[in-house]
Amino acid sequence: MKFKLFFLVVVILLAATACSEEQGDVVDNKITNPAIEYPEEMPKAPPNLKVAVDGIEVSAILGAHAWSYFDEEENARVSVEAETISPLEIAMNQKAPPVNEIAVIELRFEKEPNSYGFYIWGSKHRMKGPYSKIILDESTGKTVYEVVAAWEQGTAHYVFSLTIE
Repeated sequence: MKFKLFFLVVVILLAATACSEEQGDVVDNKITNPAIEYPEEMPKAPPNLKVAVDGIEVSAILGAHAWSYFDEEENARVSVEAETISPLEIAMNQKAPPVNEIAVIELRFEKEPNSYGFYIWGSKHRMKGPYSKIILDESTGKTVYEVVAAWEQGTAHYVFSLTIE
């Protein structure tokens, strides 16, 4: 009987000790995890992209993306995944400035990505790529480009179109 009572007391003390341990520091009555560090300015959405064609800016349209950020109000990391229609459908009503094969194309991200690549969309929803640079001499007429850029916070797809002469 004494052994059972001793065993029960030990189990209760172990349970009480385990329940009283904190998982991090308490700040403003919230438990934080000191092992995770977040950048001070972690944007809540992928950066905007402007495409400069011979110095004239053309907006790229944000398409599908997977993005995460730290929400200070919730004290938690938030992840967003968004799907869109195909790049051909996105660019259907977008203006496509005329360019020739020697035009200078420059990408201007609000925040420079870690890496990016390009796809060229053709008829019947077929894409070519990935390419490391924009190719202007592949065909003539309206051409739809998709830029896939990656940051630490996630990946974003942008769409713009050019009329190749």
